[in-house]
Amino acid sequence: MDTSTLKDKLARFGRTLALLLNRSLMYQKSHPMVKDSIKDVHKWAEILLTTISPVVFILNRELFYVDEEQLDPRINVKRIAHLFKTHGIQSVSFESGVSE
Repeated sequence: MDTSTLKDKLARFGRTLALLLNRSLMYQKSHPMVKDSIKDVHKWAEILLTTISPVVFILNRELFYVDEEQLDPRINVKRIAHLFKTHGIQSVSFESGVSE
C-alpha cells in the first residue's frame, strides 16, 4: 500500500523531471540514462495524474515548482533555468494520456 502523500509524490516527480532535463542536456536522447529518466518521469506523471490533472512544472523567479510545491532547493537547476529562459518556456504541463 502506498502511504506517500501528494506532496511527496510531487517532490519525487520534480526530482525525476529535473534529472531527465539535466541528463538530456548532457547526452543524446538515445543514451540509456536519458531513456531510463524518461521512463521514471512517465511513471511518476501517471501516478500523479490519477489525482490531479494537469501536472505542471513551472519556473517562477529562478525557482521551479511542481504545481505549488517548490522543487527541492538542493537540486541544481541552473542549466534547466537557463534553458527555460533562453527558449521562453515558463511551464511544462503533463495531462492524462501522456506517453513516453
